Parts: sequence; structure tokens; C-alpha cells
Amino acid sequence: MSYTPGPWMVDHDEPNYVFVTNSGGVDELVATAYAMHENSEPGARDHLDNARLIAAAPELLKAWKKFFAHRSRVFEAQVRGKVDEIPLNALDKIFEMAEAAIAKAEASA
Repeated sequence: MSYTPGPWMVDHDEPNYVFVTNSGGVDELVATAYAMHENSEPGARDHLDNARLIAAAPELLKAWKKFFAHRSRVFEAQVRGKVDEIPLNALDKIFEMAEAAIAKAEASA
């Protein structure tokens, strides 16, 4: 799988469109979210909400990948009878990553 490396950010907020760019040093366009006034109330900012969700995608993907890797380690440890090998705080860190990504998507970060 190949995609523009994150983190991504909402950039160039205009009344009718929003750019999502990578913030890794080189401004590279990732996506553009357009206002759909036919389906929205005048002045609605749905396109900004959509852009925020798109911008959070790399962090959300990273959190899910870490969660599934952790789940695999827990399962393997259970099979071997070595559950005490799993760090207790590992899941807390994954949840913190996920919460930060959700906050970014919901613009409360």
C-alpha cells in the first residue's frame, strides 16, 4: 500500500473548498473537500468536517495497526501461557493515539 505519508492537516480553508495537505515538511496536496450546497444549508461547513476526517486518516490507521498488533501479541502470549509478558500500559498508549486522532477528526484537538 502506498499513500502520502502523514501527518496530514487541513489547509487553505475557503468558503467552498478545503485542501488537505501533508505536514511532513513538503506541502503536498492529499485531498480537496468541496462544499455541496445543493444538499447543505447555506453556509454549512460539512466540507470542513470531511476534510478534518480525511486529515486524521493516517493517525487513525496507525492506531488501528498498533491495536491489532497488540491483540496478536496478547493472543500469542495466551497460547504460550505467558500473559505476564504483555506490558500493562501498552493498550493505554494505543487508546491515547486513537483518542488524539478522533479529537483531530472532530476538531477538538
